[in-house]
Amino acid sequence: MSISGGSVLQYAIPHCISNISWNLYIFHHHIDCDSEQKNSIDFFENGSWEIQGEFGTKNGREWKNDRDKKIAEQIQSEVVNRDKSLAKQEARINAKIDNINNNAKLSDDKRSQQIATQQNKLEAVKTERNIISTLDKGITQLGASKTVYTFNTVESGITATLSSQKDGTVIINNYGTLGNRSHETSHAIQYDNHLITFNPLGSNNLLMRNPLGIEIQAYGTEYSITGGIVPLSDNGTPKSIFGITPNWLYGLKDSSGTYLYRPSNYK
Repeated sequence: MSISGGSVLQYAIPHCISNISWNLYIFHHHIDCDSEQKNSIDFFENGSWEIQGEFGTKNGREWKNDRDKKIAEQIQSEVVNRDKSLAKQEARINAKIDNINNNAKLSDDKRSQQIATQQNKLEAVKTERNIISTLDKGITQLGASKTVYTFNTVESGITATLSSQKDGTVIINNYGTLGNRSHETSHAIQYDNHLITFNPLGSNNLLMRNPLGIEIQAYGTEYSITGGIVPLSDNGTPKSIFGITPNWLYGLKDSSGTYLYRPSNYK
């Protein structure tokens, strides 16, 4: 879900994770409390933002129409461009680390401090590359899913979120920008991985398992594909991908001034 306008959607959070202490670097929780299904979302564990879980049976169906397929391909093309840019950043950082290691004028403490700074930057870049790789793979998955997906551009002031039709078609409502389309496409991938459901099918009433985690991934995708462009939060501006945290989410408002992601929304 994105933050421009509209009413706040209702979410469901399992009883077993209602009191979870969210951790930025290891964000890994089983999200099905009452069955043996082992769906989970991993963020920042070994640098991975991969969604793990049950994948739906595929039957080779395409996007709803050629326009949808073209939009999906455009996002994937932007993933390629962004990854090239991040790869160059990664190479520059590694070169700086080599220069620091080879600088005989630095004290051991100074060298360690400078290397640590560059290593933090390197981890951020690697994380962004993992995130957009997940987006790219997920878009391919949507194109082969048993569910039909279609993009719909909405105006500012209307909530951009997933909605569904009674025949099972999932509509990826979005504002037409690269960042927001990527954000909402992340939610479609989450739906395809059974982390989001509609209640009932044919509505836009979403039930999310681990809702904060789901939104962190979506905003992380938006951040990574755009090079850091995300909505303004009362709780500051992320200086890196690691700034997309629950606390940052808590500061996001819709156009009416309502906070979207406060813990009270999930009770």
